[in-house]
Amino acid sequence: MPAFRPIRLFLVWLLPGQAVAAAIAGLAAASTPALAPAVLLSLGFLAFAVAVSAAARPPHRVPATDRQDAVLAVLDLRRNRGRYALVFALMGVAAGSGAVAASGLGAALSLSFGHGLLALALGFVSAWLILGEAACSQSAIRRALLGGRERT
Repeated sequence: MPAFRPIRLFLVWLLPGQAVAAAIAGLAAASTPALAPAVLLSLGFLAFAVAVSAAARPPHRVPATDRQDAVLAVLDLRRNRGRYALVFALMGVAAGSGAVAASGLGAALSLSFGHGLLALALGFVSAWLILGEAACSQSAIRRALLGGRERT
């Protein structure tokens, strides 16, 4: 049985997304310096949400394997939902801090420890909700059990 690794999938999607957010914000800083921090924060959060959503998807069935992989992945997400949400939030804050530093907007944003805690709380709640929809809804369980095909 192949292992389900949502943290690795999260990083595969988050790091390029944060790099793109930093690059676009750096370009926006030249023409609209007042708008660049908003661009960075909104694109960075979008990259975070896409990364959590990609990490929450159970593995696709391969014809040679059984559907148990998808079912076990959904059960793993349900059991460790809080742990994954916290890890995703911590990694998101770290990657977001790196994106702020890479874009050169650190002085314009003047971030403090409180901002970091607020970003951590926002990331945790967002990841909790996305993981809940991906793993705890009846449609997610039905998709895992049926293997992505409808009953006839």
